[in-house]
Amino acid sequence: QAAAAKVSPISVNGGVVLVAMKVGLWGSGPPDRMVPQPEEWRAEAEKAGGKIEMTELVERVWRD
Repeated sequence: QAAAAKVSPISVNGGVVLVAMKVGLWGSGPPDRMVPQPEEWRAEAEKAGGKIEMTELVERVWRD
């Protein structure tokens, strides 16, 4: 909580805001990976040939 309280809010005027938190909950440790990789993201990155910039990846997966 102390670390999260130190993060300054961002100004958002539209678009998608993606937030990832590397935390452990309910007694577990934090995940090993630095960035989450939902199955939808992996599938879309594979269609794009492997590596894809995060903004483009999110826009492709969440088009609404």
